[in-house]
Amino acid sequence: MKPSIQHAGVALMAALALFCSTPLPGRADAVANIKADGAVFKSAAGRAEAVLGGGGISYTVKVDGRTIYATMPEPRLNLGSVYLSEDGRLLVWVLADHFLMGRGDHLKAPAVIFFKDGKRLKSYSLEELLVRPKMVSYSASHIQWLPSLHDEHWKFSSPVTFLANEGKLLLETTSMRKYVFDCTSGKMLTAEDNDVYRSADILVYGEVDGGDGKLSLKRGQIIKGDLLADALKGAVIMDPTGTFSSGYHTLALKKVAGAYVVSAPEYKLSTIYNAL
Repeated sequence: MKPSIQHAGVALMAALALFCSTPLPGRADAVANIKADGAVFKSAAGRAEAVLGGGGISYTVKVDGRTIYATMPEPRLNLGSVYLSEDGRLLVWVLADHFLMGRGDHLKAPAVIFFKDGKRLKSYSLEELLVRPKMVSYSASHIQWLPSLHDEHWKFSSPVTFLANEGKLLLETTSMRKYVFDCTSGKMLTAEDNDVYRSADILVYGEVDGGDGKLSLKRGQIIKGDLLADALKGAVIMDPTGTFSSGYHTLALKKVAGAYVVSAPEYKLSTIYNAL
């Protein structure tokens, strides 16, 4: 029986969906990640809400439907998301995980801004929080600075956690940095590398061959470690996690008895560091 036009259309749509969900280096972006005036963010219980306005430079905050203030104007507030306390007094703006901005000027852009009663308490630039500024992912027009975190079952978790009752913000970046902030003051309480970065002797990003527990690096860039990437070429890399296959990957490695061994599974290192 010949395939129908309907069946061909379904197959085409499935192929397009697969392509659009695959994170290829340099792939063009379909949608600019920009909020329009009127975009609304609500507190966890919904009592407070923040409404974007002024051409993307300010938020009007309402509690129980009553306006209590508007935030001080800040450029590019339409490029991020807002976290609110239930009384509306604390507002935290966080730059979108994938944001639209030209390369070169993005590092000085605010990544996190803390407000209290509409007044800015403190802001942190992308450069301050990344520390290792090349550890981001570029598409044709967007930059990714917050990782897509998931476990082995593909259950996703947010790299940003707002603990309204404790007045704290927790954040992790693609550069493997973890932060805790005091939202009442904007103060950075802790700043550290994550477990994967700390425990690895070597971190390398590049094109990998192999699978089924054995890998080799075709080409790459060293992220961490006193080693040239060429020294890894041709070397057998043991993968006890069994989570890596041919393609572009970031590998966390330990050197054990002269051999290179993968120390973290693929789902903990999903960022494409194509800026290196």
